[in-house]
Amino acid sequence: MIGYCSGRKRVAPHLPGAAFVEPPPNIVTGPEYDLAVLKGADPRAADLALFMLSPEAQQIFAQNGFQPVGLPQAPPAPAN
Repeated sequence: MIGYCSGRKRVAPHLPGAAFVEPPPNIVTGPEYDLAVLKGADPRAADLALFMLSPEAQQIFAQNGFQPVGLPQAPPAPAN
């Protein structure tokens, strides 16, 4: 089985003989998650989205095995 490291703590007690191996850095890929608030959504949806990007929420995600995220960055300007 291949699974996300974020699930390791939850799964490990149920698989006492399992080996957990991190892939070599040259083939590591991370999942990409999107976040959007739909038009017409409950106004609290925007509050939830902003909270999910807050330092407090990022700490909660990190404690559960997720990498911190931030707001999107503008791409670098092309070199002349």
